[in-house]
Amino acid sequence: MTRLTGRLTSLSKHWNNPRGHRNGTKGAKRRNRRVITAIQPALLHCRTELLEARLLLTVTAPASATLTENGIAIFAPNGSGAITVNASPAGGTLSLTLSVSHGTLTLGSTTSLTFSAGSNGSASMTAVGTATNLNASLNLLSYVPTPGYSGDDLLQISAGSGAGSATVSLFINTWTNSTFASLVSEQQAAGGGGLAEGSDFALLLPNGDLMVHGSGLPGSGVSANWYEITPDGSGSYANGTWTQLASMNVARLDFSSVVLPNGDVFVLGGEYASDGPVITSNGPQYSNSAEIYDPATNVWTQVASDPHTYTGLPFPGFSSGALAGDQPSEVLPNGDVLVGNIFDNGSEIYDPATNQWSNGPAKVHTSDQSDEESWVKLPNGDILCYDNWSSITDGHGEAELLVGTSNPATMHWVDASHGSLRFLSTNATGNELGPALLGVVGGKALFTGANGRTEFYDPGTNSWSKGPDMPIALLPGKLRGEKVEVQLTLGDGPGAVLPNGDDLLALSPPVVGATQTFPSPTFLYEYDPVTNVFTDVSPNPTVSNTVTINSFQDSMLVLPTGQVLLMNQSPQLAFYTLAPGDGPNPSWAPTITSYTQNINGNDTLTGTQLNGLDEGAAYGDDKQMAENYPLVQLTSLFTGTVYYATTSNWSSTGVATGNSPESVNFVLPPTMPNGFYIMVVIADGIASRPVIAFEFQLPPFTFPFQSTALAQPGLALDGSLANPSVDGQLGAVASPGNIDNSSPASPALMLSATNVTSPATSAPGMSLDLSSNTSTSETDSLGPSNQGQFQAAQFDALLSDPQRMQWAGLNAALDILGA
Repeated sequence: MTRLTGRLTSLSKHWNNPRGHRNGTKGAKRRNRRVITAIQPALLHCRTELLEARLLLTVTAPASATLTENGIAIFAPNGSGAITVNASPAGGTLSLTLSVSHGTLTLGSTTSLTFSAGSNGSASMTAVGTATNLNASLNLLSYVPTPGYSGDDLLQISAGSGAGSATVSLFINTWTNSTFASLVSEQQAAGGGGLAEGSDFALLLPNGDLMVHGSGLPGSGVSANWYEITPDGSGSYANGTWTQLASMNVARLDFSSVVLPNGDVFVLGGEYASDGPVITSNGPQYSNSAEIYDPATNVWTQVASDPHTYTGLPFPGFSSGALAGDQPSEVLPNGDVLVGNIFDNGSEIYDPATNQWSNGPAKVHTSDQSDEESWVKLPNGDILCYDNWSSITDGHGEAELLVGTSNPATMHWVDASHGSLRFLSTNATGNELGPALLGVVGGKALFTGANGRTEFYDPGTNSWSKGPDMPIALLPGKLRGEKVEVQLTLGDGPGAVLPNGDDLLALSPPVVGATQTFPSPTFLYEYDPVTNVFTDVSPNPTVSNTVTINSFQDSMLVLPTGQVLLMNQSPQLAFYTLAPGDGPNPSWAPTITSYTQNINGNDTLTGTQLNGLDEGAAYGDDKQMAENYPLVQLTSLFTGTVYYATTSNWSSTGVATGNSPESVNFVLPPTMPNGFYIMVVIADGIASRPVIAFEFQLPPFTFPFQSTALAQPGLALDGSLANPSVDGQLGAVASPGNIDNSSPASPALMLSATNVTSPATSAPGMSLDLSSNTSTSETDSLGPSNQGQFQAAQFDALLSDPQRMQWAGLNAALDILGA
């Protein structure tokens, strides 16, 4: 999108002597959400009197507006933003032209207007009137997309004969369901149980699959059932295949869960659990047991239970003992798991390597406990917590930071109650708290409250600021036909950071009283932290059952496709998809700098921002689904089939790590055939720029040998393809001609290939360095000897017919792409 500016400084009294007219352009990304002001001088006329009297016009409009398929965008100060026409000097008759391509426009008023083209309620119209009348008509201007349309559109606005103009990007996002085939697969996997009552929440496994917890059967609500969704060959989760996984040893509901750096899944506790020692009318509660799931073997193993004991507990028949439950948790830089205590201000640390627990640091505010709290990981590794309980007890807002997380022996909590920190919950709402999300624009953390308030924390200034109150909804009152204003809240419920930098939040009326009544309905809002605009993007009731439930029944997960998965204890899944133009800033994407293919098959990839800029989706204490770890996706260049490698041993468990180098190991799926692939790294639903990776079997060797070339937009590979020598038989291989004949001034890549001598040796595999430089020379590091180099024809003779076709296809594709 461009922002056009113009300035009319003066006009001479003669047509042939114009001066002072400057017109410039400045690019502005959609995410900046700046108001567009397009100023152009009025159309010049030859007569001096008209030149001096002509109006100077501007059109002010929001940069973009978001709505859903079959939804509506209303342009007003409290809606999608106001559109106004400004005339200087005031007065005079103006013409205003509005047009869209995939919908209809309806003015809020047509009083004192005439139409010289089109009509109100059409895709294009030109209205004529004074600036006052035109502005009255623009207030509550509505846009309705063509039925069934989702994607991008443009609202083009011009006042006068090109005198003032603006363009509003319209993003028509959409909600969809699982396909019928996937739904059948789900029911077959459930076997009549588990998912008969729906799905609770999902984790993203490092192999790209989803691990779904069953929501349990009526009565207890606890479940030991887990399921796996494998995306189809196009990468679609909506058309994914369901399989039933091994069951946990303990049935649980509302418990801690994290994906460990080795790819295993760790769970702890359960506010409700089949082995809970506290017996209430809701069943057994507060289990302290823990388990680890190994996706490679499909086995759950019980591990050491949380040993922390409490005394003076208010539970009949259980006044002291070891308990856990629905406490928040985070993975520390060394791979240990930190969990908060639910009935005091302490914390515990679990070491998966030794299967041992140790005491973690105690909070500064002694009256605070981690029950109902939300934690958020900051870019410097600190963990931020809003102290829900001590805030209410002490009568003012309080917060804490866990600092020094790189050294568990010395990390500690410090007070972070800086500035005027508002209450985010009350005793009447059960001390509940909504999710905490780290923003990618500005890096501020957003905390959402059970009272409809929000607060921002700025890590750069170590200070808090007031966030916007959540929207107010008109809901049915007690009297027939009555509508009352209700403050929407987020006390126990999900949120997610969208790839475009907005937050998707599930809002509901407040929890009422100590009886913990959670009223319906649920509204889905997309919140823009830059403009402070909430946009209602609630799905149609036929897509997701949000009308009859409270948001505490919802959960979210950011998918590698950039979609958000919405679950609400129903067999039907819902997927929120952004319009194509509503994507991330390119600077937010991970980058691939190199990868090394090791003989043992456990390859290594290096790059930056591999963990993403945030933790993805969040809920709070009841559910944790952080996904700040990299996925490696490979797409066949010829068939389009999508595969995911299995990643592990990511070097960082942080977020928003900037230019700091990171690495991750990955193993290719055994079902992936040899061939040419587009490789990307995905974090938080945002993919890196692609690299072309090609592998093929070379006689007489039986182990898969892989080589890599580059096809990244904006980065040119200057020189020939190169492969390392294998047992001295194959050296540098030249493709027919250079892939790119760019000029010496254009960026190029350094290709270095480490010699591979034999699969029986411990020598390293092939390594590709993708770091950018300005040289056009190609570097082939072929080890101690570069003998046995082959020309393209000789190399072609080594390939089988299918491999030869792939080789020819790759070169043809690269030539077409200009890579």
